[in-house]
Formats: sequence, C-alpha cells, structure tokens
Amino acid sequence: MKSSREWIGRRRAEEELHELGQWVRALRLARGLSQNDLARPYSRAFVSLLEAGGISPSPRAIETLAARLGVHPQVLTARRGPSEMSQ
Repeated sequence: MKSSREWIGRRRAEEELHELGQWVRALRLARGLSQNDLARPYSRAFVSLLEAGGISPSPRAIETLAARLGVHPQVLTARRGPSEMSQ
C-alpha cells in the first residue's frame, strides 16, 4: 500500500499533466490549429493524449510543441492554467 506522501506526489503529478494538457489545448485553439496541425512530427493521438493529461512529454517534445505554438517552452512548463493565459 502506498503512503499518503506517495499518493499526494502522484496526485500532484497527475494534476500538473492535466494543467499542461489544458494549457496546450487553449494555446492551440487560440491559434486556430487542429491537433493534426500541432502534431507534426508527432501524431494526432500524441496531442490528444497530451491534452487529456494522459502522457508526460519529453523536454524535446515540449520544445517542439512550444515552437509550433509560437511560445517559449517555459510558457508550457510554468504550471499556469489556461484561465491565467491573459494575466
């Protein structure tokens, strides 16, 4: 059985992945891009899983996605949600 500390750490990581996915989706939609448009050189399924918080992208994937979205990679990793995009 996992300790409460392990459970909390895992829960935080899941929340961060979900926030990252929401952020990527918000930026993608704001730029009028489809998942296919953003996916290159990855797949639409990759972007879909990322936006759903189902995968943790590599640093290289973050850099590639950020470039396609026209933002600095730190924008994607700053742990800010889409509701804070205009702040």
